[in-house]
Amino acid sequence: MKKHIFLLVLALIVAFSAGQLGYAQTSYAKTITIDQPNTVKSITEFAEEDFSTTESIFTRVLVKNGMVFEVEIPSHYTNIEKQYGPFTIFTGANGKTRLRFTGAGGFSCSYETVVGGVTEDRRIAGHVNYYGVLQLGASATSATQDAPTKIAVVSPDDARIGQVIGGFHYVSENYVLSMSNKAFTASEWRASLEHPENFVLLQENIYSLDLASILSSVKVQIPEVQNKFRLKVFFGDDSTNVLNDGLGTPGGISHQTITLKDERTVQYTLTTESHHPTWGTAQPATKTVNAGTEVTLQATPKTGYRFVGWAVGTPSFIVANDNPYQPAINENVRFIAVFEPLPLQITANSNNTAWGSVSPESQTLNAGQTAKVTATPVAPHKFKHWINTATQAVVSTQAEYSFTVNENSSLTAVFEQGVSTYKVTAKSNNTAWGGVSPESQTLNAGQTAKVTATPVAPHKFKHWVNTATQAVVSTQAEYSFTVNENSSLTAVFEEGVFTYKVTAKSNNTAWGSVSPENQTLNAGQTAKVTATPVAPHKFKHWINTATQAVVSTQAEYSFTVNENSSLTAVFEEGVFTYKVTAKSNNTAWGGVSPENQTLNAGQTAKVTATPVAPHKFKHWINTATQAVVSTQAEYSFTVNENSSLTAVFEQGVSTYKVTAKSNNTAWGSVSPENQTLNAGKTAKVTATPVAPHKFKHWVNTATQAVVSTQAEYSFTVNEEISLTAVFEEGVSTYKVTAKSNNTAWGSVSPENQTLNAGQTAKVTATPVAPHKFKHWINTATQAVVSTQAEYSFTVNENSSLTAVFEEGVFTYNVTAKSNNTAWGSVSPESQTLNAGQTAKVTATPVAPHKFKHWINTATQAVVSTQAEYSFTVNENSSLTAVFEEGVSTYKVTAKSDNTAWGSVSPENQTLNAGQTAKVTATPVAPHKFKHWINTATQAVVSTQAEYSFTVNKEISLTAVFEEVILLDPNAVLPHLTGLDTAVLKTGTPQTFVWEDMPQNATNFKATLIDMSNASAVTALVSTIDATQAQLEFAKAGTFTLMIHFEVLGVSYTVSYDGIVVK
Repeated sequence: MKKHIFLLVLALIVAFSAGQLGYAQTSYAKTITIDQPNTVKSITEFAEEDFSTTESIFTRVLVKNGMVFEVEIPSHYTNIEKQYGPFTIFTGANGKTRLRFTGAGGFSCSYETVVGGVTEDRRIAGHVNYYGVLQLGASATSATQDAPTKIAVVSPDDARIGQVIGGFHYVSENYVLSMSNKAFTASEWRASLEHPENFVLLQENIYSLDLASILSSVKVQIPEVQNKFRLKVFFGDDSTNVLNDGLGTPGGISHQTITLKDERTVQYTLTTESHHPTWGTAQPATKTVNAGTEVTLQATPKTGYRFVGWAVGTPSFIVANDNPYQPAINENVRFIAVFEPLPLQITANSNNTAWGSVSPESQTLNAGQTAKVTATPVAPHKFKHWINTATQAVVSTQAEYSFTVNENSSLTAVFEQGVSTYKVTAKSNNTAWGGVSPESQTLNAGQTAKVTATPVAPHKFKHWVNTATQAVVSTQAEYSFTVNENSSLTAVFEEGVFTYKVTAKSNNTAWGSVSPENQTLNAGQTAKVTATPVAPHKFKHWINTATQAVVSTQAEYSFTVNENSSLTAVFEEGVFTYKVTAKSNNTAWGGVSPENQTLNAGQTAKVTATPVAPHKFKHWINTATQAVVSTQAEYSFTVNENSSLTAVFEQGVSTYKVTAKSNNTAWGSVSPENQTLNAGKTAKVTATPVAPHKFKHWVNTATQAVVSTQAEYSFTVNEEISLTAVFEEGVSTYKVTAKSNNTAWGSVSPENQTLNAGQTAKVTATPVAPHKFKHWINTATQAVVSTQAEYSFTVNENSSLTAVFEEGVFTYNVTAKSNNTAWGSVSPESQTLNAGQTAKVTATPVAPHKFKHWINTATQAVVSTQAEYSFTVNENSSLTAVFEEGVSTYKVTAKSDNTAWGSVSPENQTLNAGQTAKVTATPVAPHKFKHWINTATQAVVSTQAEYSFTVNKEISLTAVFEEVILLDPNAVLPHLTGLDTAVLKTGTPQTFVWEDMPQNATNFKATLIDMSNASAVTALVSTIDATQAQLEFAKAGTFTLMIHFEVLGVSYTVSYDGIVVK
C-alpha cells in the first residue's frame, strides 16, 4: 500500500478581466463582470450607440461559474431581439421588462428618438460569456483522516507556501477540485512541467477531479514529473461570438492555471515468492522501503532445476534474468522467481533399419513430461518389443510406447525378420463351365490378392474352395483377401440346365380354372398361363406356389423361363344377387317403396307401405303364396331368394274443405274459391294473372310454405286446407337477336333472347379457325358497339346485332420424333406451317446405328425411305423416324508412365460399344498411384486405381505413378533457417523458411511448452507447410517449440529449446 505525504501548490488567477481569463479582445466598448448570484444590472450600465450613424458597439458581460443574472430594460426600449443563446423575457415586480440569462448568448434592444429634429436609432448590444473558477473542497472522507497531509495548491504569484484556494493550508489526496457545470458544455484538464507551455491532455468533459486522480494521470502522461507541475483547466461556454483563448480554440473559452507541488514521503511494499516452491526459493520475503530504494533479490534453484528470471505479477511476465537482481522500488510490487526443470534427452533407434524405423529419434523434454516413441515395421517384418539400450531390459511390447521422463534415456526398437513374397494360384473345376483370372500371382506378404471366376452360360458359379483343404473360402465370384501364405484356390462351377417345367393350378377349381396346367420350355423361352373365373367368382392374382409371392395381377400372365416354376391362380369368391319387388293391392289407397331392389344374398331388405288417408294399411303378404308375412307397415327381412310382396290396404272415407284466395286481386284471381271433397279425391285450383303481372306460386295460407309453382295446382285431399296464390308485379319485355356476317367464318349465341327491361343481355361470337372475330355492330345503323367477342349490355329496347368476322388462313402442326433417341435424332421436332407450304424433316443416326425410314405415327404407314423428307402440308401431321440398332467395337489400351513405379492390367481390351471397361493400376512400394489420364489429351479421367467406364470410342489410358522418397531417419532433420538467432516478439507474425524439408511432408502441427511450468500453452498462432512456417507468439517468456509433421505416414518432430519471446 502506497503511503503519500504530498505538497500541492495552486497558482490562482485572482482578477478576472477578459485578457486574464484567456479571451482575445474583439473591440468591446465596455466590460461588466458578474461574480455574485442573482445580480440585476440596468441596461443603462451598457454602452449605448446611435445605430443609424455608427458601427455596432458591444458590451461584454463576464459571468462567473454559470451564475444566473438579469438585465432590467426601461420601457422606452421597444425592440428586444435575441441573437443566440438561452434567456427569457419577463416583467419584473416593478413593471419593467427584464432579461434572465442562464447561459452564454447575445442580445440587442433599441428605440427611436428625435434629437435636434433628427430621428436617431438608439441601440444597446451585449455578448454574455461565462468564465470558470475552480473550487477546492474536502471529499466525503474528512481531511483529518488522511494525516499526515503534505499537498498544497498555491498561486505562483504568492510567495507564501500554503496560500490555497478556500483558505486551506495542507490538504490530502482525497480533496476535490471542481467547477460549476451549469453553463459549461465542455472542459479540458491539462498538465505540463513547472515552466514549459506544452500542456498534455489528462481528462475532458469532467467537472470535478480528486487530487489523487490528477496526480496518477500526470505520472502516466508525463513520467518526467518529479513532484511539481502546472495544471490548466479550460472552460467552454458554447458561445458563437468571435473569441478564442490564444490556442486556436473557437468559441467562448476561459481557463484557470494552478501549480501543484508534491512533498509527500512515499513508501512501497516489496514481496518476493517462487512460482514453484518445490523447484526453488526467493529472498527477501516481504519488505517496506522508501520510494527509489534499491533492494537485492536472490533466487536459489533446487537440484534438477534452473533459474529462468524475475517476473512481475504473473510468471509469464519476466522483467529481468539477473541473479542477484537489484531493482529500484517505486511502487508496490510482487517479484516472482521463475524456475524450470533441466531438459532431459530421449533417444530411440532401430535394431535393423531395413526391418523397421523409429520416430522421433531424439527428444528433449523436461522432467515429469511424457515421452512417446513409435516403432514402424517394414513389411513383411514385424515389431517385437522396446528395450533399454543400456540394460537390454524389455520396457514395452507396444509399438507406440509412452512413459514419464525422469532421466536421460536411450531405447532400441527390436524388429523380427518377416517373409517377403507368396504365390497365389487359381484354377477352374471344369474349364467348359467357367474360367478364372489371373491363374497365377506373386505378391508381398500383407498385399491384397484378387481372383475372378467367370461362368460359361448356362452354367453357374457356386463358390471358391481352398484346393488343398476343399474348404469353402468365398461365395463371391470376385474374391479378395490379404496374402500371408502361398495359396491355391479352385473355382467350383455347377452345370446349367437348359429346359424347365412350368406348372399351374387353381386355388379353388369351383371358383376358376387355369390353362395350360403343364409346360416344358427351354431356358429363355416365354411361358404363358391363363386363369378363367367361374361367375360370380373373380380372378385376383397369380402367385409363386413355393414362395407365395404375387407375380402378376393379370389373368393372362407371360414371363421368361429361367428355372422350374409352379404358379397358383388365386380366385376370390363371388356373391349371388336376388330381386325383391313390392306392390300395393290398391294404389289409390296406399303406395309402397321401394318397388324394386337387387340385393346380395344375406343382405337385409326393407319395404315400406304408406296408406292414403283416410285408407289404412292392413298387412304384407307373399304375392305367390298369399301368406301374411308381416303386419308392420315397415317390414325388414334377410334376402336368400327372389321375393315378391304385396301391401294390403283397407278402404276409408273422409270429407274436407279446400279454400283459395289471391294475395292481390288487382294482379290476379283464383278459382274455385271454395270446394268440399272426400278424402283421397283430387282438388284442383287455378291462378289467373292479370297481364303484365305474373303468377309466382301457391302457398299454404297457414304456414306460408310454398306448395306449388304451377298456376294450375292439383293435389290429393287428406285434410282441410287454405291456399293463397302469390302474384308478382309484371315488367315489360324486349327481344334481342344476334346473327353472323358469315356463318362459315363464325357463329353467334344465343341468336334470340327475350328479356325484361333493365336486365343484362349477353351475346358471344365464336370464330371458326382460322377466321377471326372483328367486332359487333348494330344491324340497323351498322354502328360498331363492341370489339369484345363476348358483349354484355342493359336491355331497354328491341335490339338486332351482327357479329363481323374476318377471313383467316389455315395453319397446321407438323411434329417429328425418333423411335429411339439413343440411335438417332430428328430435326425440327415441331413446325407450324400454312396450308400448301412445304415441310422438311431430317433424320440423323448416331453411329453405328442406321436410319431405316419415316412412318406416319398414327397409321404406321411408311411415307419415305429418305433421311431428308419433304412434303406439302394440308393437315396436322406426326412423323416417326425409324432407326435400326448397329454395333461397334473399340480397342482400349492401358500403360504405365513408369514400369519401375507401377504396372497396369489388362494392357489391351476389345469391347463392344456400351460395354464397361475396367483397368487396374498397381503401384510398386513405396511409390504411389496418382491418377489415370487420357494418353492423347493428357486430361485426368480418374483418381481411382481401379477405373471403370462405358466404352463409346477407342481410347488409350496411362496410369501416372508418383515417386516416393522416404526421409532418411539417419540424416539431419529439417530446420527453420534463422529461428535460432531471431529476435522473437509477441503480437508480430514472423516467417522462417525450411531447410532440408521433404516436399511430401504433411500434417504439420506446432506445440509450445512454457519452460516455467513445463505445461503446454496455446499462446501460439501458426501456419506451417513444407516450404515455410509463420509463427505469432501471444505471450512473452522462455519456451520449447516442437513442430511435428509426417512423411508417408511416418511421424517426425523438430524441437527448439530455450527460445525467448519478448
